[in-house]
Amino acid sequence: MRLVLDANAAVEVALEGKAARHLSSVLSESEEVIAPELLFPEVVNAVWKYHQFAEFDLGKCEKTLELAVGLIDRFVSHREIYREAFALSRIQKSHAPVSG
Repeated sequence: MRLVLDANAAVEVALEGKAARHLSSVLSESEEVIAPELLFPEVVNAVWKYHQFAEFDLGKCEKTLELAVGLIDRFVSHREIYREAFALSRIQKSHAPVSG
């Protein structure tokens, strides 16, 4: 099975958040983990926010970046997966809890 990983999930696993155990299990069962090239700046942005607002030290930020990006087997162009990503977002939206 091929899995498309987004930045939020990658950071969640790297930081060992609440959903990390489940996500790690799914990742380990996948034959290939792919992500759009946009994952790089999205992960950097998320980690920078942890640095600014949660006062993560730079060492922890660097480690989080490496772990998150290291989950990906292959980075692909957005053109290769945009329809699949849109379909997944519609499915997830109908199952995701509302937060805010």
